[in-house]
Amino acid sequence: MFLKSLTMLVWCFAVCAGVLLFWTSGEVQKAEEKQIILSRSLVKERERIHVLNAEWNYLNNPAYLEAMAERYLEGEKESTDKIILAGHELPIYSIPDIPPEKPHSYLSSVRGKLKTKQPAKFVQKTPVQLKKPREFNALLASLHVGR
Repeated sequence: MFLKSLTMLVWCFAVCAGVLLFWTSGEVQKAEEKQIILSRSLVKERERIHVLNAEWNYLNNPAYLEAMAERYLEGEKESTDKIILAGHELPIYSIPDIPPEKPHSYLSSVRGKLKTKQPAKFVQKTPVQLKKPREFNALLASLHVGR
């Protein structure tokens, strides 16, 4: 009896291993097909990039640009001497003044500097109900006066 159950267990294990092997081989084939498709699209994209680089180099060729400028642009031809000499007219880059340390918080840096004679005004927490458009302009004007 023990040998029969052991034999059945071995056969079940063998069948499960076969099914698992069959499923795994199917998944591998699907992955290989996907890899082939992706590698083909990668080759096509590289070819497109190569063509675009060739077009870009052709369009940015100085001789081509000069020929197109003479053909389509009106006016006198600019020389490179003028372009090089015009560099002194560019604005000088200046580094902005940055304080050496950042304040701990906005309020701590402002508290000592605030010297107001008027008490602070608080914003209403309930929405304002306006009946006429003129009241809106008056409300805006009162807000700007308070600043």
